[in-house]
Amino acid sequence: MRVVIDIPDRDYGRLVNVAEGMGVKVPELIFAATLELMPWRETTADRVEHLVRAGLSDARIAQRLDVPNWKVAQYRRDAGLAANNQGRGGGGKKVA
Repeated sequence: MRVVIDIPDRDYGRLVNVAEGMGVKVPELIFAATLELMPWRETTADRVEHLVRAGLSDARIAQRLDVPNWKVAQYRRDAGLAANNQGRGGGGKKVA
């Protein structure tokens, strides 16, 4: 599914800065933030799966969900998902 939203330039610039700091792209940041705001009635494992699919690293997910990195990795592996390659500490690619 494709979603188009209008974001004022100033706000988009702020989103780019945050996304760069997290080593993700703006659409991934928006998706992850949306998932965080949803009134989920699911397990931590389900939330980890959603955030991995949104492109966040294990370290960032652990930080967001306040669980140990090893537990995030375990949930991710149990879901059959590969780690998002962002290196240690959630660095990774920068958006130009």
